[in-house]
Amino acid sequence: MKFSERVLEVVSTIPHGRVMMYKEIAIALGTSAFRAVPSIAAE
Repeated sequence: MKFSERVLEVVSTIPHGRVMMYKEIAIALGTSAFRAVPSIAAE
């Protein structure tokens, strides 16, 4: 699974009305590439 697919999978699990920081998403994926998350999540 590509990194972008993994990011979108985690983003899709965030409940409506909740917030998750990009760094928290990266940590959930087991990576430190939190600067790459916003560009992928914007898709």
